[in-house]
Amino acid sequence: KLVATLLCLVAVAQANLTSKQKAKLHSTFVNCTISMHIPEDTVHYEEHSISGDLALKDPLFKRAILCVMREMKVANETGDIDLPRMREYLRDGHDEKTMEEMLKICAKTEEGAAPEDKIYQFYRCY
Repeated sequence: KLVATLLCLVAVAQANLTSKQKAKLHSTFVNCTISMHIPEDTVHYEEHSISGDLALKDPLFKRAILCVMREMKVANETGDIDLPRMREYLRDGHDEKTMEEMLKICAKTEEGAAPEDKIYQFYRCY
């Protein structure tokens, strides 16, 4: 039952990005792509992240996700999620109870992990 519930929560969470949230992600991805010197014609990290692609394990993708979350101020330099800011970003288009449950589960990351690995763990969970 627990696994089925978690899978449903993940599906609901990943499926509901509003236009406003996608626009914020897009502008931040553009900034990170430029600052990280990621060639736009090689890998489409933004598309992978919005679609919830869980198969991409590229180290550069992990660093790009960290850059995006830091630029959006929903994570800090060490890869820890700023829960109040993440709640505010995700509030639109999400059931708050479900969102809160997912944030509690997904914000717990491996102790001592590299910042990009913490963010990637959160990304895969949420």
